[in-house]
Amino acid sequence: MAAAKATDRGKLFHIIAIAAGFVAIAFLESAALPGGSHPAARRPAVTAGTDSVVSTPVSNLSTMMSPVLVAAAAGPGQGVIRGDRRGKASRRASATAIVVSSRRRRSLFGRRVSVTATVSVRRKRTSHRPVRPLNGSVTFYLCARPARLAAGSPISACRSLVPVSAGLPISPRGRAHLVVLGLPGGRHPIFARFSPADPGAYAASASSSLTRVVTFSRPCLSTTVTGRLRVARGQSLCIRGRVTGAVTVAPGGALSLSGAVIGGAVTATRARGLRICRTAIAGRVAVRSATGFVEIGAGGPVPCAGNTIGSRLSLRRNHRGVAVAGNWIGRTVWIGRNTGPVPPWLHAAPIRGNHVGGAPCPRNQPVPVGRVTPHRPPVRAGRCPPLPS
Repeated sequence: MAAAKATDRGKLFHIIAIAAGFVAIAFLESAALPGGSHPAARRPAVTAGTDSVVSTPVSNLSTMMSPVLVAAAAGPGQGVIRGDRRGKASRRASATAIVVSSRRRRSLFGRRVSVTATVSVRRKRTSHRPVRPLNGSVTFYLCARPARLAAGSPISACRSLVPVSAGLPISPRGRAHLVVLGLPGGRHPIFARFSPADPGAYAASASSSLTRVVTFSRPCLSTTVTGRLRVARGQSLCIRGRVTGAVTVAPGGALSLSGAVIGGAVTATRARGLRICRTAIAGRVAVRSATGFVEIGAGGPVPCAGNTIGSRLSLRRNHRGVAVAGNWIGRTVWIGRNTGPVPPWLHAAPIRGNHVGGAPCPRNQPVPVGRVTPHRPPVRAGRCPPLPS
């Protein structure tokens, strides 16, 4: 009887010893955990550099260990893959960069201003993601304020951005090309923004400024010119002074009047460009078959104040767009058969707010076609006939 009790007592001590051993092992494993006593979620052990499961047998006890202990139990050359972090990295949009360039930094007034935006992808060397096609659009902007923005400035340095294009789709090589007509003389900082078609694949970006300078064939005339003045073919002139006679623009010439006083008429045939702002003209203004943009007091973010035209205004068969706004026109207005786009920086109808024959006509929009002949003497205010559309 005593021997049986001793045997039972020995079995009990053996069971207690085994239980104490398991408790000690559990205590050591919990002490090895970096963040506390709760083991991390089970992660499969894999061979380094592959996605296949480790073929070396690991004891069931390793499933209760931390990831560090699992890697140690798997043996050398084996480890744990971080599946959640890798998934987030694969869904991150690739950064892009956009650069605006131009073959020429200077051009004469009336000539086309061409710029090109090139979009590229900033891909890290350690990235093994498949290359996705770069797709999206580019919008070009002028900086209206400040006017003297340094070249290479970020887009955040501009306080007033004026769009000069709609969203232009990029080519398979990541390029978008823009041709601008009607830029006045001076320095023009140009920016570009890239908008991806798939924001999840690529991020938007903006370029630094590229400064294009629009100049004239010679310095602006600010003195008095006696008699007539002719702008020859290929010339681009700026007048800020006084001309006692008429001004004629020959085919292929370009003229900019700003704050000038003209004693006669202003006529232009097949001109490359014509811009008349804040000018008093005693005679008529006749522009026909222009190959560049015709702007007569159009206003907008690129300032061009209205003019006073003593006689009639005629704009016919011009091919690159016309804009007439805020002018006092003494006699007949004839605007017809004009084609071509209007620069988007005008933000309004191209024909508006003119006073014809001494009566205000603020509703002259859209582009009129045909002839309007107010009665002479000028009709009273409120009775100005609308320009036909």
